Amino acid sequence: MQRSCECPRRNRLDQEGVGAGGARRGFVLGTAGDPDDRDPAARRRQRADALDRLDAADAGQQRQDIEQIRDFVILHYKATDRRDSAFWRHVASMPVPDSLAQKIELFRETGRTFRKNDELFAENSWVQVMMGQGIDPRSWHPIAEKLSDEELARLMTTLREDVTRTVSTLPAHHAYVAQYCGAADPLAA
Repeated sequence: MQRSCECPRRNRLDQEGVGAGGARRGFVLGTAGDPDDRDPAARRRQRADALDRLDAADAGQQRQDIEQIRDFVILHYKATDRRDSAFWRHVASMPVPDSLAQKIELFRETGRTFRKNDELFAENSWVQVMMGQGIDPRSWHPIAEKLSDEELARLMTTLREDVTRTVSTLPAHHAYVAQYCGAADPLAA
């Protein structure tokens, strides 16, 4: 069974008729009465030129997506405390891309992170990995300084209630796996 993609960028591209490789599904170059309509070679060149332009634009976005995914994956390896083998010692000492180094340093210094250009991973995903791997911020978000103790307590209570309410609507893990992975027996998942 094919699953629908929940990726907003992918859904937008599908709605615009852009498929794999940047080729538009169903677009036709040349119209009736167009001189190129009678010249198959000219139509092929025109289609190839149009596809090249689409591919070039799409390639830039694909590169950016891949680099952002690369940074997120590298973070898991770079920030771990494991040092029990040559592999883990190597990944802990390896240089990281500047984009990841900047993201780690910003979080370490200020407790903040950011999301660029419809990045796949949201801010909370970055925070969860960084804190889960032991990167603790040296400071907190400046908004905390602007709130009174009562306002801060109210904000934290609201956040806690929102999380509790959201979690209560989610299926149990085995039910989720059964629904999205096709397990016949939910308890077998």
